[in-house]
Amino acid sequence: MKKAAEEKFNELHSLVTEDFLKRVKSGEASTQDLKAACDWLKANDITGVAMEGSPLDKLASIIPQVDPSLVQRRVYGARFYRKNKASREKHNRDNNTGGKHDATPGYTRAHTRARRAMNIDGKGGADVVKNKKGQLRNRESMKINRGKR
Repeated sequence: MKKAAEEKFNELHSLVTEDFLKRVKSGEASTQDLKAACDWLKANDITGVAMEGSPLDKLASIIPQVDPSLVQRRVYGARFYRKNKASREKHNRDNNTGGKHDATPGYTRAHTRARRAMNIDGKGGADVVKNKKGQLRNRESMKINRGKR
């Protein structure tokens, strides 16, 4: 197959650009068309400078400036934890030494004994969990039954 000449690429580029222009100017461009036109401009390294009074300047003045770190602090900042006692207590439990995964020595001993009794002890062995009666048993595969925790 013969490669297309540069004139063909230029013609195609021109046709696509004209089609986008026609749709936008007529007002019939859908949101998808506008998104495609923006992607077309970006793919062709077309950028704009917001000169004073230009439509791009007006658009830029409407869009609020957002500081991501400020948003994060407002969502879960000190004020949030001061107002919400239950969230504050959970936050403190989870972020103090050991956190929510800190096992007491009694817990560790009981689970180690149960694992040894089932011959699943050692690094990488399966864990044991308590059933509804409080007895330690071998944990089922998480893939088999995720809702049965």
